[in-house]
This record gives sequence, structure tokens and C-alpha cells, in this order.
Amino acid sequence: MKPILSVLCSIIFLNTVVAQSYKVTLSDEIKIRKNTSDLEIISADNTGLYFSESRLKMKSYYVFGASYGISQQLIKFDKNYEEVFRKDYKKELNGLAFNSFQALGNDIFIFATDYIKKEKQFKIYGARINKDNGSLEEEPIELGAFDLESNKDNYEMRLKPVRNGKNLLLVADISSKDHLTLAVSLLNNALVKSASTVITLPYSAEEYTLEDVVLTGNNKIITLGRQYEQIETGKKGKKKNVFKQYQMLVYNAKGQKENDINLNAGERYVIGGTMIEQKEGGILLAGFYSNSPKKDNMSGFFICKVDDVKAELQLTSYKEINSQMMGKNFDRDTSAKVQLDSSADLSSQYVVRSVDINPADSSIVITSEVSVNQPYTFTRSSYSNGQWNYSTYTGYRFERGDILVISTDKDGNIRWVDDIPKTQREIVETRELNSAFSNPVIYFFAENGGMPFYSSFKSVINKNKLVLIFNDSDDNETVSKYGDKVSLIAKFQKSVTYGLSVDLATGEIKRKKISSNDDETVLMPRHSYIVNSEVIIPSLKMNFMSKSQLKFARVTISQ
Repeated sequence: MKPILSVLCSIIFLNTVVAQSYKVTLSDEIKIRKNTSDLEIISADNTGLYFSESRLKMKSYYVFGASYGISQQLIKFDKNYEEVFRKDYKKELNGLAFNSFQALGNDIFIFATDYIKKEKQFKIYGARINKDNGSLEEEPIELGAFDLESNKDNYEMRLKPVRNGKNLLLVADISSKDHLTLAVSLLNNALVKSASTVITLPYSAEEYTLEDVVLTGNNKIITLGRQYEQIETGKKGKKKNVFKQYQMLVYNAKGQKENDINLNAGERYVIGGTMIEQKEGGILLAGFYSNSPKKDNMSGFFICKVDDVKAELQLTSYKEINSQMMGKNFDRDTSAKVQLDSSADLSSQYVVRSVDINPADSSIVITSEVSVNQPYTFTRSSYSNGQWNYSTYTGYRFERGDILVISTDKDGNIRWVDDIPKTQREIVETRELNSAFSNPVIYFFAENGGMPFYSSFKSVINKNKLVLIFNDSDDNETVSKYGDKVSLIAKFQKSVTYGLSVDLATGEIKRKKISSNDDETVLMPRHSYIVNSEVIIPSLKMNFMSKSQLKFARVTISQ
């Protein structure tokens, strides 16, 4: 099966490719199995594409409902989208619980966990995968074993590439009811630990949510999370968690706490942040702050440098942000340096989505998005064979709004700020299939998951341009600057995939159409995989009880 443009796609792209600098190649429909519920591109090289496919699998069926599990496979396609191998590793894992596939350099690994009830132990395993045939190159090796205080303990783990993709950071949550404990290890491409320790955070699970963990070049462990306090709701015995403050803690290689860093400064209260690894070592902390102690609005943006050796914070830049600043260059536009009297009028619900380093000058581009997740449950009734049947459903409403782009120099000094209007609404409703999806909240151990499928965006730097790819309404073709009227997109089968090119030197924005979506093909930009100047975008039409439909679009950017 050759990757081709259908006749329809040829008509769509014929007059746009040259002018718009996006060349699109769309594959034919690719055969995948019934009940596919999620997909993640793991890696791509000059031999093909590797991706993970999750499928709902019925474990048992009862009169009043069904029980479902998740079957995970690694699939490789060659450049012509012909299947090379398909593996589920059930036999190879031999009873272990699958955790994830991870790419590291030119290698792909599989990770799994085990709970040994008799010994009350939680164990972690890993193995390298042969990229030619999908087989394991060795038996899964043990990477860690941890004692459980109770058989009710529910341990979790996560791996992420660090140190410019040369290592994997393994973080296991081995907490008990009374305290939060993390096991932190650094793995090389032979799955050998070069650093490993256990740290205990001074919080209970009820009052703290971990958002990020970093192991610095000096083997200092830095954690970032939200601390909450419980307050009475007015109902008997009812309490709710209210966000109190962001907390940053620094630990040494032996697991001893060195400092509790206060992120608030005067009347500035941090309401969101992300840690950025520096090539030369050290950490930058970028995020948003509020001038209100209630933290119910976003007043500005900050970048701070963390000295991990001294375990202290070094202020780099605080900048008040409001709509009057949008599109202005702080390096050249003197009017942008005037103190503005108006209060910030931007949403407090921005979430940092990506941090990109411009290879041209090592400048930093932080891209954020207004993000609101609203889970809900409801019941539907049906009448059959003389009786009423009731089914409980879970729904997720994903609101994805404006994209805020902030450009700084390599030291964190803000150069320009811009906000791109966008309004996406995606609703997913399921029946007893919650395990097919991740928890959509911000949480370090939450899996990426499929939701939302078609909203949000992907960013990539190409030739001193930041390119943002997302689905939008055709009515928004001329929308490019803050204040432009924007139409809601909720029916993604009738959407357009756009590329927004942001000049990193000036902040100038140009919007160009990449493709048009329809009932057969709806691109999923958030799930894209980037290889140099190419963006591989899947199109997965989910059918939980029947065959799903999969295609891939290869977008070549030439600007």
C-alpha cells in the first residue's frame, strides 16, 4: 500500500501547497483491529513508524453490564504503511502489568510492573525491543523493588526522557496513606541506574498534587506541586480542597531535603508553572502569577532561575501581562515598556503545553493554552422486554481556548507576548469504559491518554518560526491577533487543520490552511510526532464496539 493523496485531497491541496508552504501526504486507510480506543506514536526512523495501539477487551459479561480491560500492542509500519510487525507482549511479560513503551535515542523499551501479594512488594521491570521484528532482546530485568505497607497501597510509576533525550528518569510513587514517598532513578540506554534514591515529601496525599520532578546535572532532585488546604463546605462533615500555593522542594542525591523554596514574591502569587532543563545545567521555572491572594485571576508571567547547587531561587524576570501588551516587541517597541494602569484581563486557566528552545539563538518559547476539563455523569433509560433498563455514562467536556505565546531570551528575559484566539469544545461520553482514558487533570502520574482527541494543538520550531497546528472553524481563516472575533468549533468533522507560523524574531503571525477534515478523516494534531521538518499526524476515528478507522498524514513544512 503506497502513501498517496486521494483524488479529493489532490483537489484540496493542488492550489495551496506552494503558496502555503505545507505539503501533505495522506495514507490510505490502515487496517487495525476492532475496539481500538487510543493511539500513541512512540518513534519514527528511516525504516518506518512505531506506534502503540490500545484496545478495549471484554473480560467478562453480566446481565447488568460488561467488564472491560485494556489490550496494548506495539505496531510498526514501513514507509509505505505496510505492517512490519504487531506485538502484544502478553507472553513475554508473563503476568506482569504493562506500563508503557518508551523511546530513548535509537532504542525502544517496554516497561511493566508487578505486585507480589505474598511478599507485599511492588516491582518494576524493563526490556529493550528489537526494532526489526518487535521481539524482546532480553528477559525483562528488575529495575526496582519496594515494600508495601498495606495491600491497599496503589503504587504508580512514570518515565520521561531527560538530559536532551540521553537518559530516562524513572519516578515511582511508593506513598502510603500518611506520607508521600517517591523513588527516583536515572537510567541509561542499557537500563543501568546511574543515580537512585528515595525522597519523602512533607505532605499527605489529601493536601498535595505532584506536577513535575527533575533530576539536575548536579544530581539534585527538584519537585514541583500544588498544596491544598481543606475547608468546611457548610454541609455536615463535608470538606473541599482549596488551592493554597505552589511548592518547590530541593533534595540531594541521598534523598535529604535541602530547601523549601518560596515561589511567591510580595503580592505575586504563583498559580501555575513548569520546569525547564538547561543544557548547561540548572533549571528555569516558568509560569503564571496572580496579584490576588485568592489566585482567581492571571496577572502576569515569570521566569526564575533555580540554582540547584545552593538550592535557592534566583529571580530572572516578572512581567505584568494584559491585552494591551499583545503583539508588542519588548526589545524594539518603546511603547511596550510603558507601565500600563489597566489590570490584567486574561484568563486564569492557562496551562503550559510546551517549552521549545530555538536552536538559532537558544531563546525560549513557552506556549500555553486556556484549558478546562469538566467531567460529569448521567443516566439514560431504555424500555425492553417489559422492563426498564438504566445505564450510567461518564462524560468529559474539554474546553480548549486561546494560545498564549511568550518569547524570552536564553536568560529568561521576556521579548514579546502574543495571544492567538481559539475556541474548541470536545465532548466524549462513554459507558463503563473509563479505563480506556486517562485522568484529564494535571497530575504527574496521569497518563497522556487519548482525550481530548481532536482539540488542543502541536508546536514545532522550524527555521526561526514557531508553527502551531490545530483544528479550527473555517470561519476563523483570518483570525490571527488578540481581540479578533472567533467562532466556536465543536464539530471536528467539519473543521479545518491550520498552521500558524509565528516569527520568533518579531512575533508576526501568519495563518495558512493545511487540510480540510471530513467524516472519513479528522486529524489529531495533539497526538503528532515530529521528525525534523516533518509532522506525522494520526487520524483515528474511534468506534468502541466496532472497527476503528486509522490514517496518517505526513506534513512537510517548508518555510
